[in-house]
Amino acid sequence: MIVEPLYEIDPSPAVQRLLCTPALDLVMEALSIAGEGWGLMLIAIAVALQANSDRRAALRSALAALATLLVVGVVVAAMKRAFDAPRPLLALGPARVHVLLEPLRRFAFPSGHSAAAAAFALWASREPCNGGRWWPWLFAFLVGLSRVYVGAHWVTDVVGGWLIGIALAAAVARAWPPPKDARAAPAGAVGGAP
Repeated sequence: MIVEPLYEIDPSPAVQRLLCTPALDLVMEALSIAGEGWGLMLIAIAVALQANSDRRAALRSALAALATLLVVGVVVAAMKRAFDAPRPLLALGPARVHVLLEPLRRFAFPSGHSAAAAAFALWASREPCNGGRWWPWLFAFLVGLSRVYVGAHWVTDVVGGWLIGIALAAAVARAWPPPKDARAAPAGAVGGAP
């Protein structure tokens, strides 16, 4: 497999040695679970409702987010099967990997959690709101970091997942443009109102 030689120089073991501590275990487990598809869907619905005062706009926005997450899920699942890359637990063994949550051994590349979190971040950062949307990007970073922390992925899986998630979210956003009234709104307008 072409991807496997990357794991020989992957910094995942060093990241785990540097970060893993019982004080962070619960936080990283929670971030990892929040990055699952169903968790991101719930967060996306909440963001769509908060960012759009009009219920129809909120529904359209939530559907765009769900479509984005669905596309990412399907593509990532196909890529995982095609690459069939080993997880850190399989390659390094239980003595060298700090494993939390379910022990996984196969289908490492790309990280589905990281891809979905990055896709969510791109979608959420485009939502109308008061103030900036930096928090989705921080959330995506932390979800990816959590996947290395819990022993489920290599750093290269996470970075690949982020890039794939962003690319797929951008493609879905291009195919699913905002309504005309939202596109015509001035740059500082909230919710499409002039």
